[in-house]
Amino acid sequence: MELVKPFGLFSKWLTSVYSTIRHCAGRDMNPETRGAFDRWLAPEREIAGPRPITAA
Repeated sequence: MELVKPFGLFSKWLTSVYSTIRHCAGRDMNPETRGAFDRWLAPEREIAGPRPITAA
């Protein structure tokens, strides 16, 4: 896909921004901002939550 590389670069950039903010703000970062970044950067499987177990 043509968009895989740009989105990968954006993800790396966003992770870097978040790391910088966390380092500078430390514990002063408000929960809303922290939650927004955590949701943006969470792997899809974490966002989807647990899946039911199906019989094989």
